[in-house]
Amino acid sequence: MTLYFVLVLLGIGGNAMVILVVGNSVVRGSGGGRNSDIILVNMALSNLLVSLMRNLMLVTMDFGLE
Repeated sequence: MTLYFVLVLLGIGGNAMVILVVGNSVVRGSGGGRNSDIILVNMALSNLLVSLMRNLMLVTMDFGLE
């Protein structure tokens, strides 16, 4: 349970970092960013939303909070 909680926190932090770093270069770039950068930001955003909605709910249920 503790390892799962650590993995969820690392997933949230890592995806947020990818969105901030790569998303910043896409927004500030003159050409609007490469296609691979845009795909990477979209994948990180969807993974972050899943981690926030599903995984945090599972962790709180494991701790006994409902």
